[in-house]
Amino acid sequence: MIKAFCIGMFKTGTTSIGKAFEILGYNTLHGPWWPKGIMINDPFYERPDYWPFYYKNIKKIISRYDAFQDYPWMFLYKEIREWYPTSKIILTLRDPDQLAISDIEMLKRLNIPEKNIPNKDKFINRYILHRKKVLEFFEGDKDFLKFNIFKGDEWSKICDFLNKDIPNTDFPHLNKSQ
Repeated sequence: MIKAFCIGMFKTGTTSIGKAFEILGYNTLHGPWWPKGIMINDPFYERPDYWPFYYKNIKKIISRYDAFQDYPWMFLYKEIREWYPTSKIILTLRDPDQLAISDIEMLKRLNIPEKNIPNKDKFINRYILHRKKVLEFFEGDKDFLKFNIFKGDEWSKICDFLNKDIPNTDFPHLNKSQ
């Protein structure tokens, strides 16, 4: 099976894509993922020079699954394309302001002290920069898909891209805010 990676930023529907992968028959690794016993705490990808140390472990874990979503895949898209040139890459999209609100609310639910939560602009800027870099990198790539659950993208779009039959079930919409 050709590997599929969801490289969308946090709070863009990555959990829903992970569930969709499962429904479509992919052996899916749900994030966040870190090497055994180690937590790579770099949610703003501020230490890219730190990641190559873990490439061997990351490749090993990739060999065990067919599909991937959440952290750290969104930050490793260039490496993924190099390591798995025929893989299917999905970028999930969302309104930046709504993404930031959702990220902040999630951190509050996790009881992160408000003084330790970055301001809204930091989340927005991370998302916009990530989206820009990914779109530039994958421009013209036939194995790349933009997918926006929040604007109605569902089974037909993802199944056409992955060459899968549309399942007889509703598209998953997980982690919706109340």
